[in-house]
Amino acid sequence: MPTAAVLQPHRRLLVSILVCSGISGCVHAHVRSGNVDAPANRTTVLVALQRAQLDSAIAVALELASPLAARRAGFHRIAPPSVPDLSPLMGEHWINERNLGGESLDLTRPAYLMFYPLGNTPEQTLVGTAYGTVQLPEAQLPAGFAGNDDEWHIHLPCTGVPGVSTLLAEGVEDCRALGGEPGTNRIAMVHVWINIPNPDGPFAHDNPALPYVAVGLTPPTADDMADLERAQWLRALGLALSETYGAVPRLSSRLELHPDSTFARTAAPLREQIRRLLPRMRLADRNGDAAEFERLGDRAIAEWQHIREAYLDAALARSRELRSLFQRWFEAALDPMHGSKMD
Repeated sequence: MPTAAVLQPHRRLLVSILVCSGISGCVHAHVRSGNVDAPANRTTVLVALQRAQLDSAIAVALELASPLAARRAGFHRIAPPSVPDLSPLMGEHWINERNLGGESLDLTRPAYLMFYPLGNTPEQTLVGTAYGTVQLPEAQLPAGFAGNDDEWHIHLPCTGVPGVSTLLAEGVEDCRALGGEPGTNRIAMVHVWINIPNPDGPFAHDNPALPYVAVGLTPPTADDMADLERAQWLRALGLALSETYGAVPRLSSRLELHPDSTFARTAAPLREQIRRLLPRMRLADRNGDAAEFERLGDRAIAEWQHIREAYLDAALARSRELRSLFQRWFEAALDPMHGSKMD
């Protein structure tokens, strides 16, 4: 069970955790006395600069750490209350349009916040921020954090997509491949994850630790995610866990998910089966019983695979194109090298 220290870490301790996970375990950037070769010295400077930047970003985030504080600062939910926007590996998105910046990064002005229900607090917890800027489609990505770890990605409005209408594509080529018309501007953005250390690094598209913390399980570490097959299993289990507390693929807003829908009647008992596994999973987790945890995790994933098929069937009832987009979302969410960044 995550401790209060995990959920409300000391700022500098958190920065140290994030930097180490984001730069390959700090890239062994310790400096010996005496001779220091140029690459090692550059790495040390790079790590120190990125640490200072993350420290500044987190200091700003701590001032926006509750929905009330976020509203007072000009942020609001991106989606209206009637639209599901609790993404399993990202959270609920808030935006302050005034903070969509220019060509360089202003660490005092995050444009997005991500909130998540962590289960042991009365309100959602801030788990990430994101910086964004509006650009022409052919523009270069903004100057970001020190080093090459910050994973900038693109959201481009794409209209006229057959069977779907409008969505956010990953760029001009992606939009055209979907049969749509690219918008005249795009948003380039980069995430910064806080409060729950991200095993994929502080700038990754997703944070696969979130569903584990939400249900009271030990979150995966960077070492857990080092093996591709294991990382995919852990992500699949995270998606299964997320179905127990209302986190759903963001494309779900395009489906009929009301309680009397075919999807809801199919998904409800499957979600309940996963919920019933949670007490035993927590016990196995606490006892360090890896074999039992793996067995229960396999059962949860098996139930989730049926839920995934129900999503695909519900999407197909709308259009073949929407089903294809759902399939693409699931593949991306399970892929540690890609992430579920598509709308």
